[in-house]
Amino acid sequence: MKIVIFSDAHGNKEAVDTILKNNQDAAYVISLGDTELTSTYLDTNNILAIKGNYINDPGLGYSKELHLHHKNIYITHGHKHGVHWSLNSLVLFGRANNYDLMCFGHTHKALYFMHETMHVVNPGSCSESRNHLPPSYVVVHLNKKIVITFKEVATHKQLKI
Repeated sequence: MKIVIFSDAHGNKEAVDTILKNNQDAAYVISLGDTELTSTYLDTNNILAIKGNYINDPGLGYSKELHLHHKNIYITHGHKHGVHWSLNSLVLFGRANNYDLMCFGHTHKALYFMHETMHVVNPGSCSESRNHLPPSYVVVHLNKKIVITFKEVATHKQLKI
């Protein structure tokens, strides 16, 4: 099962359109907030969106728990977990709730690491990165294992994180 995850579009519809165009085979497309796009656009494109920290950001709430392909997944924008300062709260919450995959945005910095058996991923920003990487998003393949691949928005080429 292929899942595409992006965050922090901040109104950049062109970036989201590019992601959608290059991933038409995705079972799910998820926004981790701060899209600043209309709920009509998100619904029309079957994007599962959660709210970010922008007041008018459309979405289903600030976080959501998903159960896909026998995996427990938590999606959040991250600001409610204080991810700008530390990932401890997010990681502890993930461990306490037995998540296999924790996804967050907010920092605009692509990040991936394992904590014990839990995958923790931030796709970065699909419009304006705040680290040395270009705008990015993540492709997650759920099979028996979880496989995370970072992609550059403009070229769809794989990025090394």
